[in-house]
Amino acid sequence: MRARAAVKRLSHVIAVLSIVTFMTMLMLDLAPGDPARVAAGDTATPEQLAAAREQLNLDKPVIVRWLLWVGDLLRGDLGTSLRTRQDVSDVLIERIPVTAEIAVLALVMALVIAIPVGTWSAYRKGRAFDKVSQAVGSVLISAPSFLVALVLSYGLALQLGWLPIVGWAGFAEDPVGNLRTATLAVLSLALCEAAVFVRLLRSDMITVLGQEYVLAATAKGLSPYRVLVKHALRPSSFSLLTLAGISLGRLIGGTVTIEVIFSIPGIGQLIYQSIMNKDVITVQGAVAFIAIAYIIINATVDLMYTWLDPRIKVGGKR
Repeated sequence: MRARAAVKRLSHVIAVLSIVTFMTMLMLDLAPGDPARVAAGDTATPEQLAAAREQLNLDKPVIVRWLLWVGDLLRGDLGTSLRTRQDVSDVLIERIPVTAEIAVLALVMALVIAIPVGTWSAYRKGRAFDKVSQAVGSVLISAPSFLVALVLSYGLALQLGWLPIVGWAGFAEDPVGNLRTATLAVLSLALCEAAVFVRLLRSDMITVLGQEYVLAATAKGLSPYRVLVKHALRPSSFSLLTLAGISLGRLIGGTVTIEVIFSIPGIGQLIYQSIMNKDVITVQGAVAFIAIAYIIINATVDLMYTWLDPRIKVGGKR
């Protein structure tokens, strides 16, 4: 049954990837202006424009262009930047570690915040701590990450002077500086994710705390810490860990705005700069990478969910 679930999920992933890559390839047609003009230059002759269109495969039917682009994509060839003439794959390889660091640190920080807050909020359901955490969570859930970033920049950087607002230091060259320059970006993403995690964990924890084995542990006189951590947290955290895996893909895409705000040289800033420079090929490659990474992460989480929980069967049967 698990093998069948894996095959079914793989076919779904292939179908979604086909749609995503096709829509991404169409960016050349949907982008304003003529990509061939950008590639050949404003002073290009008609012959040079025709050569540029042939180089970009704009003279071929859409399906043929898509098949050629997918073939190049499978070989790791995302094309050449219209502006810098660099291979887009090489540029992405330089930028991916920065974006991955921000996304992973944001996810870890969100879990570090959400697990104790969600656990204690469930234990103190209806009391002051629970009400405050729910109110703060509602604000963070409704606030976009870029707004949280601006508020944190004003408070922690401009008013208190604790952290730099813009810039980036590589971890290999300056580990401390790397963490300092990454903190505001990580916090901006983590707080919004933590609010969602807290609500999910609180809901599951409240259900588990009502189970007979947890009530029995409480009746035996065990401390709240042992009841919550040893007996209630593990069964309550399964949905949280599943959502955390899915959130990692969303965080990779969500770094676009944050990287622009804090001048972090990741994929998000690359997309923004490429849009401003009308470098459609680079935008195309970066968007394809983010979309494919998101799909693969989601598919992996779904397969792990099926594998870890023996109650889940194909087709919803138990």
